[in-house]
Order: sequence, then C-alpha cells, then structure tokens
Amino acid sequence: RLPSLILPAAAGLAPAGIFDAANRFSSTLGMATSASVVGLMPSFARSLGAGASQSTDLVAYSVKYMCLGMAAISTAIALLAHYIIQLFFGEAFYEAGLPLQILAWAQVLFAMDAVLQQAMLASNAAPAVIRHSIVGLATQLATILILFKVLGLPGVALAVFLGSAVALALDLGFVIRHIAAFSIVRFALAPLAAACVAAITLYASGYLSLVAQALLVAAGWAIAIVVFGLAPK
Repeated sequence: RLPSLILPAAAGLAPAGIFDAANRFSSTLGMATSASVVGLMPSFARSLGAGASQSTDLVAYSVKYMCLGMAAISTAIALLAHYIIQLFFGEAFYEAGLPLQILAWAQVLFAMDAVLQQAMLASNAAPAVIRHSIVGLATQLATILILFKVLGLPGVALAVFLGSAVALALDLGFVIRHIAAFSIVRFALAPLAAACVAAITLYASGYLSLVAQALLVAAGWAIAIVVFGLAPK
C-alpha cells in the first residue's frame, strides 16, 4: 500500500487514482495468497521437528509450486489486464492496465517470499523476517518517485516489483543458509525462468489477437516447463 500513500501528494489525485485501480486488484490477490500460505506454518513446524531432509523437501517444493501456480494466475491476469480494468473501472482507467500487469508479476515474488517467511517464522527467525521486509520496503520508498518520474505509473509498479525482489532474495538466502539447504536453481530460479519466458512471450506477442496471444503464451509455458525440467516426476 506504500504507493497509495505517496502518490496523491507526489503525483496528484488523478494518477494516484489510476494506479490504485491496478493496486486494488493486485492487493486482493495478495491477501488471498497470504491467507492460503498461513496454513503452511504448522506443516513447517512439524517437519522441522521431524528432520532436516523432510523439512528441506517441504520448503523446496512449496516454493517451487507456489511460484508456478502464482505465475500461471499472473499470466492470465497480465493477458487480460486491460479487459479487467475496463470491466471493473471503465475506459477512463485504461492506463492502469500496464501497472496491473507488472503488479501481477510482482505477486509471483510475493507469493514465493510468503512461503519462505512462513518457514522462517516456524524456525523462530522472526527478526530476520522483519529486517528483510524493512529493506524491501525501503527499496520501494527509494525507487517509487524516481521511477515515476522516468516511466510514469508503470515505474511505480516496477518499484513494487523491485522491493518484492529484494525481500525475496534476502529471505531465500537466509532460508538456504540456515533452514533448508535446497537447490536454488531447481526450486527457485528454474520456476522463475519459466515465468520470465511466459512474460516475455506475452509482451512480445502483444500485437496479436487475444486468442492467438493466449495460445502462444501457453506454448511458451509448455516449452519452458520441459526445458527447465519443472514437470512433476
């Protein structure tokens, strides 16, 4: 919610209102993600007591499939972003479409980080969660106005994305060092790479019809899953 607090004073009510249209939809998705992830804490707590191998597998696969699941949802939202904005807010808010796309991809990082934070809280590492969240928030604060001046409202969404990426990187490093030493390439970077392939395909095919674009993005997802070895074994 940081952009909604800063933009009215820094950019005026009209740009703030347009961005808020995108942010409301993204925030709803984020709240649903948070609610679903909270249920992982008891499982993490039990697995941490059962042994290192079991807890490592649980954390690793939770991160991987949360990334893939949220990336699939974000792909659909990004594909339909302008339609969603027009449906719920009208033609006057059309400019919120691109910020919504960026915020949807930021939710992938947020969802992965939410899983990692649950593992950290179950391991009594709450101080680290707080520190990393503050750093992520500070990143947003430091980049919102700069990127808004350069890129407009998409720059504000990009600042949110960068803040989520910084917090994710810090939490991921902490979990691997202190809680669950899983393969960062297999369980984090490969799913993120597949999501990047889908995102690049989506934006590169923006000139096509919605149906053609959807088919191309689906093909990109299928190829990425095979290439990065993400299919369940």
